[in-house]
Amino acid sequence: GERVECKASGGWRAGSVVALRYREPSWPQGKTVPYQVLLDGGTCVYAPLDESRVVRRVRGSPARPPSYSLRLLLDLLFASLCGPVSADPASVGAAAARVRAAAAAGREAGAE
Repeated sequence: GERVECKASGGWRAGSVVALRYREPSWPQGKTVPYQVLLDGGTCVYAPLDESRVVRRVRGSPARPPSYSLRLLLDLLFASLCGPVSADPASVGAAAARVRAAAAAGREAGAE
């Protein structure tokens, strides 16, 4: 996903967009937020607004977003790896570990 920084307590934290139009199962029908972000420390957060005061592209990242089909593929990949993710730390941590393992496996396959 696209590299971004999210405003958090204590300042800006870097991560990667892992889902677009994200929604929690407990939210009212139709409520979504623009992005779910996997922070570099392994925590999943969401950006409630698509505004530069909340989330911004990391300097040096490409200005052009991925194509729609690539974004859809990334959304589906994240959902298949993580399944439903609740807000409890154990669930989020387990989902982040599965994403990191899949990313590492992809890097190893690309090196062959």
